[in-house]
Amino acid sequence: MKADLASVFEHAEVLGDIQRAIDPATGNNADRRARFDALSDSMRQSSDSTLQHMARIMASFATGLFAGGDDLDL
Repeated sequence: MKADLASVFEHAEVLGDIQRAIDPATGNNADRRARFDALSDSMRQSSDSTLQHMARIMASFATGLFAGGDDLDL
């Protein structure tokens, strides 16, 4: 049970990291994309299958998330 809760806590922290990486308030498009890609790469190399799956999902959304650079006011 403790191991399960620790895993959930870790995954919740990673979700927060992902949110900060895509939030326009946390930097310009290039910096956020670099953080997003580094986080995705780290997750892809993890032995945790959930993090690996999250990395694949991130990769599928990356192009659209960072399209348009800093010029769009969406």
